[in-house]
Amino acid sequence: KNADVEGKTWLSKLNDDYYPGDIGFDPLGIKPTDGEEFATMATKELQHGRLAMIGAMGMIVQEQVSGAPAILKHLWYYFSSVAEEQTV
Repeated sequence: KNADVEGKTWLSKLNDDYYPGDIGFDPLGIKPTDGEEFATMATKELQHGRLAMIGAMGMIVQEQVSGAPAILKHLWYYFSSVAEEQTV
């Protein structure tokens, strides 16, 4: 048996060139080739994702407090005003 992989499962075995977050899927070719730039891009992605989750939570809290759906209400007002303008 190989001493390096003894006791490890198929799930915990990683390649030597594996970098966390890099699974090799980049169809548009926008992944930076520099490791430092890749880490910076990953950090930016995490920060923007966290900000988006805070914004979504704010919308959910608004809906729970007011009892009215936040998005549907705004869409309803927008489309009803557009429809009124077209009929006039």
